[in-house]
Amino acid sequence: MKTIEEVKIFFNKNQRLPLALNFLEFLNFIILLPKLNIMKYSIKTLFVLFIVHYSLFTIHCEAQVTQLWGMTFAGGGPDSSGTIFRIFTDGSGFQVMHTFTKATGSNPRGNLIFVNGELYGMTDSGGTKNGGVIFQFDPTYNIYSVLYNFDTARYSIDTLSGKWPSGSLTYIGNDMLYGMANAGGSAKKGVIFSFNLATNQYSVVHNFLGIDGQFPLGSLYLGTNTNFPASVGILYGMTPLGGADSAGVIFSLNPSTNAYTKLLDFSGTNGANPRGSLIQATDGNLYGLTYGGGNSSLGVLFTINPLNSSFGLTFTFHGNNGANPCNSLYQANNGKIYGTEIANKNGYNCGSLFSQVLTSGLHIDVINFVTKEYGRPYGNVIQASDGLLYGMAYLCGHDSINAAPDSTGAIYSFTIGNNSSALLHIFNTADGANPYGDLIELPANTGIPEIANLSLSVSVYPNPVEDIVTFYINFSKEANFSLKIYDLLGQEIKSLNSNDKTVSIDRKGLESGMYFYQIIQSETSSIITGKLIIK
Repeated sequence: MKTIEEVKIFFNKNQRLPLALNFLEFLNFIILLPKLNIMKYSIKTLFVLFIVHYSLFTIHCEAQVTQLWGMTFAGGGPDSSGTIFRIFTDGSGFQVMHTFTKATGSNPRGNLIFVNGELYGMTDSGGTKNGGVIFQFDPTYNIYSVLYNFDTARYSIDTLSGKWPSGSLTYIGNDMLYGMANAGGSAKKGVIFSFNLATNQYSVVHNFLGIDGQFPLGSLYLGTNTNFPASVGILYGMTPLGGADSAGVIFSLNPSTNAYTKLLDFSGTNGANPRGSLIQATDGNLYGLTYGGGNSSLGVLFTINPLNSSFGLTFTFHGNNGANPCNSLYQANNGKIYGTEIANKNGYNCGSLFSQVLTSGLHIDVINFVTKEYGRPYGNVIQASDGLLYGMAYLCGHDSINAAPDSTGAIYSFTIGNNSSALLHIFNTADGANPYGDLIELPANTGIPEIANLSLSVSVYPNPVEDIVTFYINFSKEANFSLKIYDLLGQEIKSLNSNDKTVSIDRKGLESGMYFYQIIQSETSSIITGKLIIK
């Protein structure tokens, strides 16, 4: 290295190393000088360079705080159309990042998703035609963009293209998003649609007709099904109404062909009116909740095998153990699945969080929320990288039985080890109100301008794994990347570097259980993570 610019490049490549931020680092810097071949520069010049490096590294370290992002349905401005916000996991740093307006999309009910450095979501209404929008939000520069306006004015003539999306978008790779609209379509009963991020092309891929489901409220889930080629992900979803008994259905959609298959009709006995989405747990089965149905008509927790559509109830809600779950489930790294319900077993109106071990069935552990703090959790929890669960409540609770919740919502954390919860933030209308969806964890360096990300997606098959697992990494251009596999304790188990789009790994040395993979393209700071299940 012979120029100051080369020294800067060296610093940029090494500023993330966990060096001690004290005089020892300067000594370490001096030791490196022979390698840098820059002895011709004065000590004063080198010291200035070190201070610059120190400052950059310090700023970077200060940014390494886990961030949670989410949306509120209301509040935040004169339109009371909702907000996008950010908060740190310790409850500090709450900040409104965007205020929704009726003109550009209002009242989101779903979640944000993070794809290639950008956030994407939908609003239930607003936009140029008041049918809702698909939007993009750049979390680095706080730029909000409307990508698509759903057609027609609310309560007016229906549109063939769908309107009023109530759930979240699902990314399947190759720049493709899928989602559902609650109404519109050829039968005026809702649609499934795709959206191409590369071309901004919106397409209806299925029109709900009633017998196959109608008026979807939840989101699609990208799962696996070995009846199809291993490289093909299958989308699974539910509708709260329609089907043979007008109590809702479970369905699948093959995005390669857009072939729609109804897997199950809810009848009331086996559950009714699901409002959330499905998940695929580590045993390969799909799990979900219904708002009603079951022995007490207060909802059920169920499982369905994606290979043969065999269905089973794992739990029925009876009121004394909670009632009316209306969202999705989440599997934490302890193997348990977690969910929320809007009524708890003591009759309070504030709701509760519950968990279930996959192998036990017929039993859940109910954790009632502190009644004066949380109320009506329409969304579910997520597990952040610190191991804690985080969620939101639509309202705040009340400390007397049967009293109506009396505030505009809250953000809370939950510690699995001791079943304790903590209040992180109470919305005050000005900063948002009444969140419906879930939170999302973003990389710690979000908000620091970086080189533009590559278009990066990954397919993993088969997953669960028996012998060999193959990763197909889709880059917009050829690039080197590193692939790392970690166990549940965060210990690195396997690692490799490659620039081939297809990489296969033998499961040798990996015991049965759940692992996490991380694919890093360091030149552009692109990172993709996911779960890996070993049979």
